[in-house]
Order: sequence, then structure tokens, then C-alpha cells
Amino acid sequence: MAVITLPKDVADMQGDEFKILPAGTYTGSIERVDLGQTRTGNQMFKVLWKTEQGYVYDNVSIKAEFKVKQYTKLIGIEEGNSFDTDDLIGVDAIIEIENSNYTNPATQETRQTANIKRITPMA
Repeated sequence: MAVITLPKDVADMQGDEFKILPAGTYTGSIERVDLGQTRTGNQMFKVLWKTEQGYVYDNVSIKAEFKVKQYTKLIGIEEGNSFDTDDLIGVDAIIEIENSNYTNPATQETRQTANIKRITPMA
């Protein structure tokens, strides 16, 4: 068993639902990057962005070359076939978000999602 000490009382925490950011352009900073796999088994990295308006996740399959290239440009990598995802943490950029609806095929439940469509390095 593991005991977790929280930074504040649960009663003082905001809401119990993740807030979806509206479509638009935001300035954000990368808080965390985790490795994982897509449903089809491809390698992916999961990026948590923090903006002044809230948080947004970006799940990037290495098969999505256009998106991978947007992230490598953030850390100055223009060539090669590897990079350290830790180098992304703390990077600031401009992110463009679009909203869409996702329907879970198993449950038929529909929910709104925020999708990062473009990432532009800060000038």
C-alpha cells in the first residue's frame, strides 16, 4: 500500500472534472512528458501543457510526423532520429486548440475534447 500526502485538503481542491479549454490560441508551457503506446501499439509521448486558462493534453504518436516535428523544433532539433523528451519540460510555445466531439465506440458516450492542432515556438 502507498500513502500519498496531498499539497492541500481535498475539500479545498477545485472541481471534480477536467475543464476543456475553448478553441483558440494560447501561450503555454510544457509541465510534463510521459511515454506510452497508442491503442494500435505505436510509441507515443503524452504532453501536459499549462496555460493561464487551464491545462491541455497532447498525445503524440511517433507516426504523426508533422506533430513530432513541431515538438522537435521547440528544442532546436532539425535532424536526427532521436530526442530526449525531458528537454521539452519547461519549454514555452504558442498552441492552437480546436475542439471536437469524441464518441466512445464501446459505450456510445460522447464528450468534448480539446486538440492541439499547431505548436509554434516563441519568437
